[in-house]
Amino acid sequence: MKVLFLTFYYAPDFGPGALRAKALVEALEKRIGKELELDVLTTMPHRFGSCVDDAPESETCNSGRIKRLPIKYNNSGILKQVFAFAAYAVGVFRLVRGKKYDLVIVSSSRLMTAALAARIAQRCRAPLYLDIRDLFLENLMQIFAYKPLRLILPFVRIIERHIINKATRINLISRGFLPYAKKNWGFRDYHFFTNGVDEMFCQNVSLQNTQAQVPIILYAGNFGYAQALHRIVPQAAKKLEGKVRFVLIGDGACKKNLIDKLRQLEVTNVELLPVVPREKLLPYYEKADILFLHLNEMQSLKHVIPSKLFEYAATGKRILAGSSGFTADFMHKNINGIKTFTPCDVDALLEAIDVLLLYPIFFNRKEFCRQFSRISIMEDMVNDIADCIYTKPNSL
Repeated sequence: MKVLFLTFYYAPDFGPGALRAKALVEALEKRIGKELELDVLTTMPHRFGSCVDDAPESETCNSGRIKRLPIKYNNSGILKQVFAFAAYAVGVFRLVRGKKYDLVIVSSSRLMTAALAARIAQRCRAPLYLDIRDLFLENLMQIFAYKPLRLILPFVRIIERHIINKATRINLISRGFLPYAKKNWGFRDYHFFTNGVDEMFCQNVSLQNTQAQVPIILYAGNFGYAQALHRIVPQAAKKLEGKVRFVLIGDGACKKNLIDKLRQLEVTNVELLPVVPREKLLPYYEKADILFLHLNEMQSLKHVIPSKLFEYAATGKRILAGSSGFTADFMHKNINGIKTFTPCDVDALLEAIDVLLLYPIFFNRKEFCRQFSRISIMEDMVNDIADCIYTKPNSL
C-alpha cells in the first residue's frame, strides 16, 4: 500500500502543523505497519529562519521515507510565502513523477498545499484525505478586504471548491469550521479530529515557583497577525507596570510591530525571549502564574481551537485568553481555571487578570488530558484514513 503524505511543515520545525504531521506519521506506522509504504514530502525547517537545528534532507522511517525539500524563504511576507511554496511544489512534482499511490493525504492550513495534493490524487486516481487546519479563504477575505489583492479572491474560491470536490474524505480540525463548511461546500460527511495534548505537558510542572511577588504572565508561540500581540500586550503592560510582568517567548511576522509599540509606550515590564524548543518550555511554565494567549478580532479566528491551548491546559495552570465565538465557548466548556476576554480590548484584559489572580494556582485537568490525548486522537484519525483507502475516489 503506497501512501503519499504532503505537509508544508514537519518536525523538527516549529508549530502545530509540524507536530500534528509527525504524530500522524507515527500513528500511521503503528496502525498499518509493514503493509505501508509511506512517502512524506515536506520542507526543511524554516518557520523561524535559523532557529531550528538542521534536519536531514532525507530520513528513513519505519515504513518509508521523509523527504525535506529546501526552500530559500522564511514565513514572513506574502511574496516570500509564494516563492517558498513554488519551490516546494516544483520539488514535489519532481519526486512523484511516474509514481503511483493508493492514497494521498494532505494536512493543510495553506490552500495551495491541498491543491497540490488534489492534483496528484487526480493523476493517480487515488482517494484524497483532506485534513483542514485553517479556513484559508475566509482569512484572506478579511486580510485583503480593502487591498488590491482582494481581486484574487474569486480565483481562490474556485481553487477551494475544486479541492473540496476532489476530496474523498474531509477532516475539520475544529467543529467551529462546520457552519462555514456547510454554507460553502454543502452537506458532507465531515469528520473532526482536533489537535491534542502531548504527554510531556500533562500536569508535569512544578508549582514551587508560582505566585511570585510580581505575577508572571507567560506567552509562548507565534508573534503573527492572528495573535496580534502588538495590539494588546504593550497597552495592557503599560497600565500594569509594577503589578504584573509579561514574558513573551517566540518570533513571527509581527514581532517588529510589537517591539516598536513597546518602545513607543516605554514599557518596562515586558521581557521578549527567542524561540524555545517545546521540550525546554516546562521550566518557563513552572515560573509562570498565568499562561496567556490571544487571537485577533477576525471572524475566522472565532472558529479555531488554538493548538497552544491544549499545551497550556495540560499544565494545570491558570489561563488568560483573548477569544470569542466558538473558540471561547470551547474553552469554557472543556477547561476549568480559564478566563476569556474580548480580543484587543485592553480594559477587558485588565479586568480578567484581576479575576484570574483570585483563582487557585492549580487546576486538575486530568479528564481534559484523557479526552484530548493526541495519541488517542491520531489513532482514531488513522482508522478513518484506513477506511478511506477502500472508498472509491470522487469522479476524476
